[in-house]
Amino acid sequence: MNFLIGLATLIVVIIGVIVFLSLPWQGLIVIAVLLLLWMTATRRGRQAASVTAVGISTISHRLGSSLVIVIGIAGVVGVLVAMLAMAQGYADTLRRTGSDDTAIVLRGASASEVSSVLSHDNATTIGDAPGVAKDAEGKPIVSAELVVAANLPIKGSDAEDFGSVQLRGVNEEAWKLRTNAKIISGRKFEPGKYELVAGKGAQSNFAGLEPGKEIKLGSQTWTVVGIFSSGDALESEIWGDVQVVGSAYRRGSSVTTVFARLADAASFDQFKAKLTTDPSLQVDVDTTVNYYSKQSEGTTKIITVIGIVVGSIMAIGAVFGALNTMFAAVATRARE
Repeated sequence: MNFLIGLATLIVVIIGVIVFLSLPWQGLIVIAVLLLLWMTATRRGRQAASVTAVGISTISHRLGSSLVIVIGIAGVVGVLVAMLAMAQGYADTLRRTGSDDTAIVLRGASASEVSSVLSHDNATTIGDAPGVAKDAEGKPIVSAELVVAANLPIKGSDAEDFGSVQLRGVNEEAWKLRTNAKIISGRKFEPGKYELVAGKGAQSNFAGLEPGKEIKLGSQTWTVVGIFSSGDALESEIWGDVQVVGSAYRRGSSVTTVFARLADAASFDQFKAKLTTDPSLQVDVDTTVNYYSKQSEGTTKIITVIGIVVGSIMAIGAVFGALNTMFAAVATRARE
């Protein structure tokens, strides 16, 4: 019987901790207000408030044990906040990468840019679709890009410790399409040369991405000529000329993705309808803000679930640690 009561108590504590951790800050305020009303409006509440006041007034006599409780609870809060902040920050960074007036075109049923393949003719057809914005010379602002995975040594680690970085082959239109991407050090790469510009985030994570240095990618040696900043997820990439990247990785004239700047957000439906009904294309079309938001959903959910699970386990441990400390303090004052 005692075992069943203890098990039921444990289950209630676990559920309570999970619900408490899942509440928004407004819910915590409501709980605090209800608790205050209970302590002032009911006899048991006033008794609980009186006992709490006595406990608080005697903290100085048991400072060590009190600090154990405070540090344990603070650790739980810190871990949970860090995990949830990581998930939210990742999602916000990817959402900032896109906008409602830019579109992304991938091969049909492709999960990401790396798994997509489009021909040069496909890219030309996409650029001629209605709704695409034109530059001052009347050319469509369309960027056919090639994305491949490359390996570089991680900064501050052993020379044999490599990490994966995204190498994006772009053309001059990419800078017109992404007006937020600015060179902050060095210069842009020159078309037809084995030159690269690195994102500010990539430079901080990988070794050898300073202007003037040479790095080995694929079977070629590339020169880093500049650093760019965009304020979004693209800062974690390195860019080069799309034709040179295609040649170095034996992709020919094919690309993985076509980005297009639209005349306005309302032009997206017309643009999408034209491409998805063209039997020669077989492509998926979406706004960049929707695409990058979907890309972040899986990782965000995983980080959030891990944070809640770890936070719940730590919270349960902190609760039982606090109870043990409290019972020990009460036992030492039994005669009193």
